[in-house]
Amino acid sequence: SDVWHPDWNVFVNGQERNLYKANLAYKAVRLDKGENIVHFVYHPKMLSFLMKMISFNSLFWVVFVLGMSARILFVRPKETVC
Repeated sequence: SDVWHPDWNVFVNGQERNLYKANLAYKAVRLDKGENIVHFVYHPKMLSFLMKMISFNSLFWVVFVLGMSARILFVRPKETVC
């Protein structure tokens, strides 16, 4: 048994349902009579946020390094006369 957490979602027969806290710590869901297919999905919001931030940071550094490399390779310094 898994403990209740606000980042859990539940789908019953393909439709999202409300997830309740049962016995102070566990997950509960209301089911219709008969057979039901229940899927619990854990989607941590903080992990999703961190993955977006890491992706943005990585993209920034790739663009920065490519820009600096292009500047070093293709921009020639001005000649100075002594």
